Amino acid sequence: MASRNLKDLNNILVTAWEKAEIEFENKKSNKVNVIITCTYRSVKEQDELYSIGRTVKGKKVTNAKGGQSMHNNYPSLAFDIAFFSLDKKLDWSEENFYEFAEIVKAIEPKVVRVPKPDGTMYRSTENIFDLKHKLKRENPENSYQTRYEKG
Repeated sequence: MASRNLKDLNNILVTAWEKAEIEFENKKSNKVNVIITCTYRSVKEQDELYSIGRTVKGKKVTNAKGGQSMHNNYPSLAFDIAFFSLDKKLDWSEENFYEFAEIVKAIEPKVVRVPKPDGTMYRSTENIFDLKHKLKRENPENSYQTRYEKG
């Protein structure tokens, strides 16, 4: 099972996560909480995700095969997140993702990439943390719909 543990995450990202989580939740007056849904993911788990929408029924959740995702490094160079409202409902608003990414960028400028308006990623070899999310999925409970990983 994919890890959610900070010990499986690159130290730069742990620091960025810890600071950004506090700042984001304070900014939102604790009305929206952010959680990590995945840090490290094995190559086998990545291949299972890659098969969804290809050889397994469902909508594609990743473009990365096993070994191609930043989640497959140890410690992980990526983490996935989700947001919850006070009533414990998942909140997939783009505003939250962009606000969180801006906070992380301010804390650790070299670790965030934000998608272009067409959904493709700005590329840079310096960056180890991507904001890449598209919120239009049939299953919003699937934590992999929101992704911070190499595109």
